[in-house]
Amino acid sequence: MSVINIFFRRTVPFLLAVFMILPAAAWKTSEGQVPLQTAVNTRIAVKSAAPAAAVPVSAAAQASGSNAGAEPDGQNTKDACACARIPARASFRSSSAVSEASLVVAASTGARTAAGSGHSYDATVAAIRAFLREMDNGIKNMRVYLQDVAENRREFYAEYDDNQGNHHLWRSGVFYDTQTQMIYGADEKGALSLGFDLDHRQMTLYAAKNTWQRDFGFNAFYDLLAPAVGDYYQTMRVMFRYAGMDWMVQFWKGQYAVTVGGEFGIYNKPLDRPNGFYDSASDEWLMPMSMKLYCCDKLLFERPLQPHWWMTGFKGGVCLPSMLRLEGSIEFPSAEMEDSFIYALANGSYSGFEYAAEGDTVRFAWQ
Repeated sequence: MSVINIFFRRTVPFLLAVFMILPAAAWKTSEGQVPLQTAVNTRIAVKSAAPAAAVPVSAAAQASGSNAGAEPDGQNTKDACACARIPARASFRSSSAVSEASLVVAASTGARTAAGSGHSYDATVAAIRAFLREMDNGIKNMRVYLQDVAENRREFYAEYDDNQGNHHLWRSGVFYDTQTQMIYGADEKGALSLGFDLDHRQMTLYAAKNTWQRDFGFNAFYDLLAPAVGDYYQTMRVMFRYAGMDWMVQFWKGQYAVTVGGEFGIYNKPLDRPNGFYDSASDEWLMPMSMKLYCCDKLLFERPLQPHWWMTGFKGGVCLPSMLRLEGSIEFPSAEMEDSFIYALANGSYSGFEYAAEGDTVRFAWQ
């Protein structure tokens, strides 16, 4: 399980960088250009018994302080600071309304049923199965666009034909906030139930609160395997006891395949659990957190204050872990828990880590 988890945990940001960040950066802004021809199916909405001609739709979107692996050789400081640049972001436009009179719409319940099950990764499995099923049926002439569904909220729609000539309308369950420019999935499980959402303004991937990885907690063994999947980062763990449990706040910063990233997460385990496996913090222990990541003093991205258990950000580019500075804040639920965390920091050896307490909030900077 550990090998499987580390493979998916560390490669998902890479895969999403390829299939979400890069396509998003290349989306066209002109109404006359061809829309993005790629989509993954979480919810397939339908079949027309006698397909009518598709209603013309305007295209809106084209869519401890240890190192996990040594820093790559052959890179000097100048190269490390030259973070790869993502193309200028696109602007989204809504499509004209889709006439459902020309389509016989029947809702698909697979992903919805999985979303209500006991594990967050069930929705991901359902999405993959739906995608494979539709690939087998054939996906041709696909058009992807944004449809207004509420004020400042648009949903990604797609229309396509299968091998039998039937016309389909796909409502993705992936939304775009026109104010914040966030692309996010329903139920806080990430876009397409893959566990990650996209900040289109900053071109940054980040973990959804109910990402499937939450069910797997964390173990130091995951970090040992990181170089095997192309991740080179620094990490540090702060361990302490509070409320009858062992707690760990872990920090990461470094190169994740083709992305530069930073993370910090909150984990706990029962005192009588002898191994080093920690559970991800439950909803009861979500804490307001924020973060910023810099490469050579240049701000790459920032995440606003929000209740979470795993604050993350991954942006396309290159930067040595030692050139990154991770800044952030954690608001603890009580002064006692904050004191326990600070005591562990004060009595540990954490190179380059600075912190200050303000009420129940600890602000930090790690170079």
